Amino acid sequence: MSRFFVCETVYEDRAVILEVLRELGYEPRLSEEGVALSNYYGRTDSTMKANIIIPKDQLNRTTGASNDIGFVKQDGKYKLILDDYDSRYLKAKDPITGKMENFEQAFQRSYVVKAAQRKLMSRGITGFRLDKTKVTVDAKGRVQVVLRR
Repeated sequence: MSRFFVCETVYEDRAVILEVLRELGYEPRLSEEGVALSNYYGRTDSTMKANIIIPKDQLNRTTGASNDIGFVKQDGKYKLILDDYDSRYLKAKDPITGKMENFEQAFQRSYVVKAAQRKLMSRGITGFRLDKTKVTVDAKGRVQVVLRR
């Protein structure tokens, strides 16, 4: 039997989360108070509520996922909520590499790139482009990117 769990990676920027999810082809639902995620059978887990939700019907079209996925807001930051079954099989086309990859890795990579670009722009630093051949994920899941002028 599968169960939902909260991933440890923290995402700080809600706007970037939404931008990446839309880039991956999803139209997330939003809830300030949180909505219980639905499993394969349509049952909800009232202990596992998310503020940003991708319904399983959207995921099924592209990935065959069995459950909703979401992001829960904790202390002003967001964490991904996945079902343990889907965490192994959920795939997404990585917008950077163009390859089908594990959803969480594809999301993290795109999030890091977008967040870095936004941070540079907010500081008035412009003219950088992402070197797509230099985006890597190390053994600990840390994403490293190279930006070039």
